[in-house]
Amino acid sequence: MDSLTRVIKEDKMRFFKSGVGYELYKDFIFHFRVSHYLRNAIPILHKFYDRFVYRKKMIKYGIQIPSSALIGPGFKIVHYSNIVFAADVIIGKNFTIHQGVTLGRSFSPQDGGSPRIGDNVIIYANAVLVGSIRVGNNAIILPGSVVTTDVPPNCIFGGIPAKYIKPRTGELFNSFGKRLYEDYK
Repeated sequence: MDSLTRVIKEDKMRFFKSGVGYELYKDFIFHFRVSHYLRNAIPILHKFYDRFVYRKKMIKYGIQIPSSALIGPGFKIVHYSNIVFAADVIIGKNFTIHQGVTLGRSFSPQDGGSPRIGDNVIIYANAVLVGSIRVGNNAIILPGSVVTTDVPPNCIFGGIPAKYIKPRTGELFNSFGKRLYEDYK
């Protein structure tokens, strides 16, 4: 229970710092955390909670994140709707995601599996990450990218298919989403 309250506090702090999206935290991410905790701690109660509480929240917001997904503290959804995660994704701390993102499983024999995301990663709108790929710490995935290969740490990745754009230097956006650096040139 101690780890659940710690993770919930860290998630809440990320929403309070930005000043936006607290309703989404309160109405979705909190329930994801409780469902994930119950899945491991009290499986019988998890079945009830998952079916009658958490699934209704997934339908309401158009977000499909199974309670089996491992997501570190500081998880933030900036814009909700049309977000889909595979059941076995593993995500580090301070993960930020925008609308329309898919973290999908590949069923091919050579690269079957789901993405593994590092710490402090930002994934922008409508990006698709598929297969057993690794995304390094402090990486940024640009909008509309299709990522099927590993992403090195501290870089900006984008395109179809996604490729290395440039190193990530400094903070790309402040907490209100205003540009601080011209990283897209």
